[in-house]
Amino acid sequence: MLVNGKPQTTIALSDRGLLYGDGVFETFLCEQGQPLLFDLHMQRLQRGCQRLSLSLQDSAVIRQEIEQVAANKDAVIRVSVTRGERVRGYRYERTDMSFNRIVMRDDHRPSPSSNTEQGIALYLCQHRLPQHAVLAGIKHLNRLDQVLARSEWDSDYAEGLLLNDLGEVIEGCMSNLFVLRDNIWTTPDLSHSGVDGVMRDYLLGAASECGQSCQIDKLELVDLLEAEAMFLCNSVIGIWPVLSFQKQHYNSVQKVQPFMHHLHEKLSILYPAGL
Repeated sequence: MLVNGKPQTTIALSDRGLLYGDGVFETFLCEQGQPLLFDLHMQRLQRGCQRLSLSLQDSAVIRQEIEQVAANKDAVIRVSVTRGERVRGYRYERTDMSFNRIVMRDDHRPSPSSNTEQGIALYLCQHRLPQHAVLAGIKHLNRLDQVLARSEWDSDYAEGLLLNDLGEVIEGCMSNLFVLRDNIWTTPDLSHSGVDGVMRDYLLGAASECGQSCQIDKLELVDLLEAEAMFLCNSVIGIWPVLSFQKQHYNSVQKVQPFMHHLHEKLSILYPAGL
């Protein structure tokens, strides 16, 4: 682990990221030490820092630190930026900033091949996401909504679906959702809730190259129950087709093949090619 570029395994107990969740983070999948989708991750990290008035090092510095920590291995690297150490209280002084940058490695543990080859069962979470336009889209350190949602289901389900407090479909607990209806893949509008995922952004941009039509729009539960196919995605797992949801079954594995083959061929062998 690196803290502000130096080998270190601890942070101060007064760090505002620890005390208040005051910061943002990104999770990079690295293949042989090289971060995949690096530019998209950095763009979101920069958006998050700007939204919270945090300072961010140049992307070249962050890439060098990621590669140093990854050590030429297949790894998952988390980069966190916090507002640093402060005295007690929520207020911070914009003129006196000492931000902390934490880069840490975890081993890459691929998800079960059945998640890709057969699809997953999707759970409907009872916990609801709040609407918060200021924090929507960015990956801030406060993940309590995801912690509470993930505690609801057991191993029968690989992922859970989160709605907002209006009952609109938003995202998976750790992933973004795409739904196929009328030959168009729709991913939910995240203007007021949820995380604008890096893989989501990549697939939206690559859709035409995959021969697919995609759009961003509001989705209700009824749209999912009437869908032809669905899949979940993030930059670590790649793509998981949805096999079943609320007693409905989907032909998702076949329908997502253009996206899955594209990821495998264009980006990395770490993303399964599907069938």
